[in-house]
Amino acid sequence: MLRKLFGEQFLIAFTAVLTSTLVGTACFAAPAGPMATGHKGSTPGPGPTEKVDDLLFEEVNTASQPQATATKVHHGLAMEGNLRYLYGQGHFEGSRLARTAGGKYAMVPFKELMIMQALRTRLYANYIFDENWKIITGVEDNRVLNDQSQTSTIHIFRAFAEGTYPHAKYRVGRFGYKVEDGNTLDTTVDGIRVGFGPGESRVSVFWGRLGSEANRREGVIIDAYKEWKKWYASASYFNFRNQAYDNSAWNKQEVFSESLNYRFTSDISTGIEFLQASGSDKNVEVGYDRGFVCALRYKNYDYKKPGSYRVQLRYYREPASAVITHTMNAWPGYFRHMGFEGVGVCLEYVVLRVVF
Repeated sequence: MLRKLFGEQFLIAFTAVLTSTLVGTACFAAPAGPMATGHKGSTPGPGPTEKVDDLLFEEVNTASQPQATATKVHHGLAMEGNLRYLYGQGHFEGSRLARTAGGKYAMVPFKELMIMQALRTRLYANYIFDENWKIITGVEDNRVLNDQSQTSTIHIFRAFAEGTYPHAKYRVGRFGYKVEDGNTLDTTVDGIRVGFGPGESRVSVFWGRLGSEANRREGVIIDAYKEWKKWYASASYFNFRNQAYDNSAWNKQEVFSESLNYRFTSDISTGIEFLQASGSDKNVEVGYDRGFVCALRYKNYDYKKPGSYRVQLRYYREPASAVITHTMNAWPGYFRHMGFEGVGVCLEYVVLRVVF
């Protein structure tokens, strides 16, 4: 479907993220000991552990960690934040459907260079009640330095409660939701998510909305995950509708995603994600289409550890209907109308940490 409608498009992308972290905490109880992650002073490396929870690093580290110690629980107020600079560059070459001077449509070749520089600031004020319940709030300011029209000034991007009772895990409010590597969905959502099962074999259900104004969509997500030895896999279902604006871009999407991954070491993993999708773009039905994404991942960064970094290499072949909100935030919305294929390389590096 992608090639029939728009011809071929090839992407070579490079994204570099430099992260400078500001951290300050005020806890009303004795803090817990080191996290039992197998990597002293760092977050888990790529592999099954990174799918345990899709909270951001700063949200995870302020949450209670009952496995850290049998007698002490980190609870009380925690305030912290981070500052991130992102540089993204993409080279596009191919052909696309365009209207000629005579009023007819024809496939027209194109070459395009896109650059984005963004400065993102996040501040958190979180409260940890005990090992089961917490409240996380956060504000964000996202400045696109070379395109002010895409700048998002200070706004609330996290405001949710999370807890476990008796065996299910609940998350209610405004929180982040990222499925696998974010090839289909990685965004802020408003709603409720309920999860069942232990860390190595679990399923969750979400109902709520994403976006705002004309881009607001309501829907459901079912997300399952399983790991065994060095293998881990997931399967997800997405169904979103824009009930208020039928003529909006992608007013209806239904996506199936299945991934299979293998962890060579604690630092190196690889995987492939298969995508099947259909939908309606501006109230025009788009037929069923398929695609995939291959990934190679090396290391993982800890935003509190200067010098830590993460490198990711991917090959994309995604139909447009499979992209709800892509994690490739260097080009927000660009691929949603065309789909894309190509190679992406991403480097994330923590520059420094400031404690006060």
